[in-house]
Amino acid sequence: AAVLKLLEAVSVLESEGRGGLGEVLEAFDQGPDDMFGLELPESMPAVQLMTYFKAKGMGFPVVINLIIPLKSKGSEYYYRKQDGAITLYKMNEKVADNAAGHPERLRELKDERDADIEIQALNSLYVACTRPKSELYNLVVLDSPRVSKPPKNPAKKPSNKPTQVPPHQALFPAQVRGEKGAGGGRAEELRPMVVSPPGVSRHSEWLPESAWNRSRFRDASLGNYLHRVLEDIEYLPKDLRPLVEDLLARHQRLAPEADRARAAESICALLGDPRVACWFAERPGRTVEREVEFIARDGRLFRMDRMVRDPGWTTVIDFKTGSQEAMSREKHQAQVREYLGLLQEACPGAEASGVIVYLDRTVAEVRP
Repeated sequence: AAVLKLLEAVSVLESEGRGGLGEVLEAFDQGPDDMFGLELPESMPAVQLMTYFKAKGMGFPVVINLIIPLKSKGSEYYYRKQDGAITLYKMNEKVADNAAGHPERLRELKDERDADIEIQALNSLYVACTRPKSELYNLVVLDSPRVSKPPKNPAKKPSNKPTQVPPHQALFPAQVRGEKGAGGGRAEELRPMVVSPPGVSRHSEWLPESAWNRSRFRDASLGNYLHRVLEDIEYLPKDLRPLVEDLLARHQRLAPEADRARAAESICALLGDPRVACWFAERPGRTVEREVEFIARDGRLFRMDRMVRDPGWTTVIDFKTGSQEAMSREKHQAQVREYLGLLQEACPGAEASGVIVYLDRTVAEVRP
C-alpha cells in the first residue's frame, strides 16, 4: 500500500508538470504533510497499529500485543492525603528501609502505593488481552536479569524483601532456551502459543482472499473517497454541484488519481434521483446520523453509513460502490439485515428498514 501511495504521489506531480527527479524529491521534502497520508480502505487486510484503549470494540480477529517495561517518570513520588492536606514524598527502596520507625510510616506508604500501581497495571494487561476475537499473541520484552553486586558492608544482613518485578514479567516468566554459543548450530525455533483450539475455524475476516493489486487498490480508494463525500452531506442544498465539488476537492488525497469532474457527475446524478434524494431531504421531526457505530454482543464493531430517524420509523442507508454480482448482493443484504438486528436490539420495538444504494443508482430495499 505504501508503494502504491508513492506511485500515486509521483503521478500527481507528473500531471502538474513536475515529473523530473529533482522536482519530485523537492516536492517530497517540502510538499504538504498529507502528500503521503495513507488512509487504507477498511476492507484491505492491513495491520493496524493502535493502543489497546483505542482498540476497544474494534473486533479484530487477530491481535498482537507488544508489552514492554516502562518506568513512569513519577514512579519515585508518593503522596498522602490527611486532614485536607496533601504531602508529597520522593523516595526509593533505600529511603523507605532507612525510615523504619519514622512517624510518617514511609515504608507502609510506599508498599500501599506500589500495590495500587501493580493492580492498575494488571487491570490494563487484562484489558489488552481481551481485544481479539480469535487469536492473541503477546510479545513480551523482559528486563535482563541483574547481576548481584557484593554488599559494601559484609556485616550487614541481606534484605529478605523479594525483588520487585514488573507485573507483566510476573505473569510471563522468562524461559531459558539455551545459551549463546560460538555459532555454527541452529538455535531452537521458538513458536508462539496457539490460542485457537484445534478444529476451530478462523473468523471469515481473516480468511485468504484475492490478492490486492494496483487496480483493486485504486477502486477501493475511489469507493472510500466517494463514501467520505456522501458522509459530509447532511441535507441537500438548493444548488448541489458547488457543495459536491468542494467536498471532492477537500478529500482528494483519498484518491489522487480520481477524475473529480466525473466523480461530481456521478454523485450529483445519484443524489438527484428521487429514490435517493428523499433520504437527504429535510422533513419535520427528522434527524440524520452519519457513520453510526454499534457494537455487537460478541464485540464486533459495525458502522452504518447513514441512519435517518423519522417519527415512528428509522431507515438505515448503506452506500455501495463495488460489485453487484449475485454473491456480492447477497453479502450486502446480509450486512444491512445485521445492522437492522443491532438497531432493534438496541432500541426494542423500533420499526426499521434498510436501503442499499449503489453508485449506478440501483436501489435495493432490505427488511429485517
